[in-house]
Amino acid sequence: MRPELRPRQAPPRHPDALRCLANLALVLRGSDGDQPSATITTPVVELSEVVAADHPSVRALREGRFVARIIDPHPF
Repeated sequence: MRPELRPRQAPPRHPDALRCLANLALVLRGSDGDQPSATITTPVVELSEVVAADHPSVRALREGRFVARIIDPHPF
């Protein structure tokens, strides 16, 4: 993973944080002209260790699809 994607301190291994890093890596990969997927490998591997290798979010990210996550639920 490129150093500029990592904060100065490693983010917590919370699934939401890892999904955000993986989504960011997908955006940057798209802006770099589809460079090798090394940028997305680290957060996806970490996410698979936290949730499960066959989790739908992990599968989507491995397929190059963004994972939507609502952090603040709607009040209704």
